[in-house]
Amino acid sequence: PSSMATPLDGIRAMAGEGSRVDFADGSDIAAAAKKAAAADVAVVFVGATSQEGRDRKSLSLDDGGVASGQTALVEAVSKACGGRVVVVVSAPGAVLLPWSRQVAAILTNFLLGQQVGPAIADVLFGRVNPSGKLPLTFPNVENETEFSLDQYPGAPDPRKPFYVFHSERLLVGYRFYDARKLGFSTGFPFGHGLSYTTFAYGNLSVSAMADGGVLVAFSVLNS
Repeated sequence: PSSMATPLDGIRAMAGEGSRVDFADGSDIAAAAKKAAAADVAVVFVGATSQEGRDRKSLSLDDGGVASGQTALVEAVSKACGGRVVVVVSAPGAVLLPWSRQVAAILTNFLLGQQVGPAIADVLFGRVNPSGKLPLTFPNVENETEFSLDQYPGAPDPRKPFYVFHSERLLVGYRFYDARKLGFSTGFPFGHGLSYTTFAYGNLSVSAMADGGVLVAFSVLNS
């Protein structure tokens, strides 16, 4: 039979006896911040939902999120515990993270399964290395790529009923950021992802090849 394990279940099981795991549901931000201030580390869970026929109105966690005041909650908890906070983001896609530089780490797990509790606990406690990379861009602000209504499903031409012009051309997603040379102050680029592993690079060599190409070689130490 199927069963559900919540993140709280997973964290308490992983922490084991002798460890204290306090919980606040986040509805009282001041109470949550007070608990966080007394903790060695705080873990804040935030999320957003959407479904076919009912999309989110914006990328803000406070607009279509699973609860109201999520941005204020993260900021208050982070301030109370001096940044010793890990934020777990459960969302169907990109969301805005205005507090991202105020927290120690962000774990994005996108859509959850029934055994999400042990899965998240495994990563938080270091039993599993979080080696995934973002499959999309988390922007700094809303509509950073300057998307317009003409770009979906495309601007029609009444003289050519089977022709649709996409004015964004190839500047979609990370290509827009590359072309405009946009950096990331609160968001994260496509392909971003850190892990518990550290890498060292050395022994770089560059040599010419007979066909006119260039061979670049180096050593990678994974520790």
